[in-house]
Amino acid sequence: MSSQKARPNNKKKYHSKDKRFYRKHKNSSQKLSPDKEVQKYQNLFDQYLNARRKYYEKFSIVGIKQEIDLERKFIDHRKNLIKFEKSLSTEAKIILGITEPPIVYNTETIKSEDSSSPHLLKSQSESDFSSDNEESSGSMEDYLKYKKT
Repeated sequence: MSSQKARPNNKKKYHSKDKRFYRKHKNSSQKLSPDKEVQKYQNLFDQYLNARRKYYEKFSIVGIKQEIDLERKFIDHRKNLIKFEKSLSTEAKIILGITEPPIVYNTETIKSEDSSSPHLLKSQSESDFSSDNEESSGSMEDYLKYKKT
């Protein structure tokens, strides 16, 4: 063992000034200007789009472990984008054209409050069929005969 040379420690040594700089700027909580916020948002949005593209393009091609990794990256990028979007200043939101999220309604309340159907014509929705007591009956042959006359 004495014939082997001692290996030097390959760790990079920093000067004390470097460590202070690193600690100072590691978790910088300085407010960004609206232009910088827009630039950062666009960068995060591009990262999200790339993660989404890879997820949908490669999902069925790759193995299970890679599928899990693609999904995790896709979800993480989306969470980061939403988190940053919430922290944007109003000026940056105006520049980006971001509005508040739409109100999500419960479908049960919509059905009970709004009785009109978007698929009905105006004349159909205005008509009153409460007095109609005839039952529909007949075959396709009857209909075709009626249609010819």
